[in-house]
Amino acid sequence: TTSDPRITILRGDGRAHLLTRRASFDIVVANTLHPWSLGATGLYSREYFGRLAGALRPGGIATQWLPLGVIGDEHLAAILRSFYDAFSHGALFWGAGNVMLVGSDSPIGEVDNEQFEALAPFVDDALKRIGIHSATAFNQRRIADLAEIKQVLGEGEMLTDDRPVLEARTFQTDHAIARDGENRLLRDIANAARSKNSKHETVALWLESREARSRGDVESADRSERLAEMSGFEAARRARLQREYKAVTEIIESGNDAEALAALARIGRDAPEFADVWFSIAKIEHKNKKLERARAAIERVVALEPMRGEAWNLLAVASWQAKDLERAKQAFDHAVKVAPFLPEALAGAGGFALSRGDVKTAEAMLKRLDEIAVYGSLREASALRERLAEMTKR
Repeated sequence: TTSDPRITILRGDGRAHLLTRRASFDIVVANTLHPWSLGATGLYSREYFGRLAGALRPGGIATQWLPLGVIGDEHLAAILRSFYDAFSHGALFWGAGNVMLVGSDSPIGEVDNEQFEALAPFVDDALKRIGIHSATAFNQRRIADLAEIKQVLGEGEMLTDDRPVLEARTFQTDHAIARDGENRLLRDIANAARSKNSKHETVALWLESREARSRGDVESADRSERLAEMSGFEAARRARLQREYKAVTEIIESGNDAEALAALARIGRDAPEFADVWFSIAKIEHKNKKLERARAAIERVVALEPMRGEAWNLLAVASWQAKDLERAKQAFDHAVKVAPFLPEALAGAGGFALSRGDVKTAEAMLKRLDEIAVYGSLREASALRERLAEMTKR
């Protein structure tokens, strides 16, 4: 629900709405089923994309989010052909492990600094999450335009309503082959664009690195990724950091806390915005009863990711143990608010309430734990129920 008078929420079948609509739109954003889901073909078919195009005002833009996952080279090509067949102009962008298909009846220009600054207040958090801080960073993610996309795709199969093959075939596709195929096709599209305009150089290097890594050529992958990172491509930097972090998690699992903390600190200095690093530091420090260090690290996490319920819960527990009851209450309240299905947060909030004699809140948390028992909260509910029973006996 929303109180903003500019917003109207319609609940129903979006595809059917496009068929029966009376209005036209400047922008249509489609964020639909994964293409390997049952019933997905109807949301990736030529007919559906035609409805997207038909719903636009002159100069309007349609965008389609496309997760790559395990759909494979053949199926990715069919989706791209089906989408771009509906538009006279288009572009393909790299997102965050996915791609964005953009179509219009008018040329799709680059974003300039003035446009970016004007739009940033409305989408700033979303852009920052994937490392876009400027118009240059945004434009770097443009893989190719319509001409290069169609050049690489060539003639071939499109998806149509009367042949719902997408979900059937993707279940039969070997996942490793699918990943290789996805990387090859995007690499080829990016290289076709790069051969015509050097502005596509950075994203082409990034997609080359992904393709090389998927076939096990680590040396080539690292070289291309390093060049992309040197050009300011944030996705390349984050991929490197994620691999470094993964290596540290193996150290954490081995129980060598000192070595893990040293490695995490190195990554944290290189990437202070990497919330997972600070969360891991906080958990290690908390395990070793270094409460103030744990709280300092977890405060960074909630500042970076204010919707991360497990981080708020850890902050609440550490604050409680440090006898900072005001911060503990704030953190427990926030944990329950942003993660209403997290058993640890509900149980922690209930236990904290009991410690302050607030039976009513504890009972409310227990009720919610019972309601979400399907999510695995039975252990937490039992512990809180026992504490409640003890409290009410007194």
